[in-house]
Amino acid sequence: MDALLERWGFDKLMQNKAISKLSGGEQQRLSIIRALAHDPELLVLDEPVSALDPVGRRDFLRELIDGVIERGTTVVFSTHILSDLERVALDLAFLRDGKIALQGRLDELLEGARRVVGPGALLDGKPLAGELRRQRTADGTVSVITHGGAMDALGREAGVRVEPLSLEDLFIEVTQ
Repeated sequence: MDALLERWGFDKLMQNKAISKLSGGEQQRLSIIRALAHDPELLVLDEPVSALDPVGRRDFLRELIDGVIERGTTVVFSTHILSDLERVALDLAFLRDGKIALQGRLDELLEGARRVVGPGALLDGKPLAGELRRQRTADGTVSVITHGGAMDALGREAGVRVEPLSLEDLFIEVTQ
């Protein structure tokens, strides 16, 4: 516990300060210390770094990897800061309306996620493997979000683009 307090910037003077007198970031750091101190087998974290500055977030993620995940602790990490997930997550699940809309290993999700954009005349009535979402714009262009479907042949069609998606783009498309 003392090592955690020291790593997270709680010196002896600060340890005697009332919790209500700590800043939001200090309170969040103290909550992290309390969660990690007993070496849990399961750690459930809901927006654990929302009040931390970028340095504090990186320190937390390093602590999470070095001190928690490496010991075999299962971590359920809910956050809207997707760049943090890319640093630490092995498996992801996106929720929409309280249900899992898409889940998988981070690398597989990123490798398989594609946006197929083309003329409606070509894409209408053509269900695509792994289709997650389909939209038509006012100009008749169709955009289809897919995961895991082979898009090589379709990408060679005139007027069709097949684009990889970032984790943020995938999150937005799956959860809308």
